[in-house]
Amino acid sequence: MRVRIRIALAAVLLVASLNAVAYAQQKDAATVGYDTLIARLDSRDPAIRREACKLLGDLGDRRAVEPLGKMIKDLDEETRFRAVEALGGLMDRGTIPFLASATSDPSRRVKQTAIEGMVTLYVNTQGPGGITGVFHRAADVFRRSSDDLIVAPGTPVDPRVIDALGKAAGDPDDESAKSAARGAGVLRGNAAVPEMSNILFHAPNPVKIEILRAFQKIRDPRPTKEVAMLLSNSDKGVRGQAAYTLGLLNAKSETPGLHKMFESGSRQRRSPQRIRSDVDDARGARCPVVLDDAGRS
Repeated sequence: MRVRIRIALAAVLLVASLNAVAYAQQKDAATVGYDTLIARLDSRDPAIRREACKLLGDLGDRRAVEPLGKMIKDLDEETRFRAVEALGGLMDRGTIPFLASATSDPSRRVKQTAIEGMVTLYVNTQGPGGITGVFHRAADVFRRSSDDLIVAPGTPVDPRVIDALGKAAGDPDDESAKSAARGAGVLRGNAAVPEMSNILFHAPNPVKIEILRAFQKIRDPRPTKEVAMLLSNSDKGVRGQAAYTLGLLNAKSETPGLHKMFESGSRQRRSPQRIRSDVDDARGARCPVVLDDAGRS
């Protein structure tokens, strides 16, 4: 009982601390004032521009969308990052054109923050911490997203968001590409399916896996052929995700490919149970393609 009381007390103190920090940040920004912060965006000193972007995010004034949007083209990487972070913190749909544009920034952290900013417009969390606190909390949930993180069916998502995520899934930076594919899955981005299908075969294996997980959430049957081609991939994680995806897409036409995958495993003296275990390891759940002990569906 005492342990529970201590945990509850610690939680209360943490919430109070977060609220206090958020209040202090907003107070600092309010003390400087909106107009002064906007004027500082034109400073020749990048340190002043960075701080102005940060404080505008803390202030939470949605009038700052356009001024901050212009800063995503700044020559200073840290300023661009602060601007994109502040735009995400505003949690306003007016930020979408700027965040979508920032997904093609040369900096990984600018790209990933832009992706997180768009996704968290639709995946929100409640709690202390002010506007920017909500953004960082939602972004953290997205980064560590489990397979069940997904918007409700029928959630209206701006087409520009899905278009940007589909294109960013082909980014040469693997981490940015993975974030984009994950975001497309979380938002049920059907419109991103053709773009990701074209990318799938030649993408690095970690990106392949993230795209396959997105397909599992979107449940669009169009990429069936592209997914089936991965049943012969040399990476067991990719093969397992491909098999699981085909099962979820109810791809009965690809049953011969699944048979071949299991027969290939048998020729390598791996038991059907071991092959099935590989699929389970890759997905963390039972493969929906039901197989008998001979490896037949």
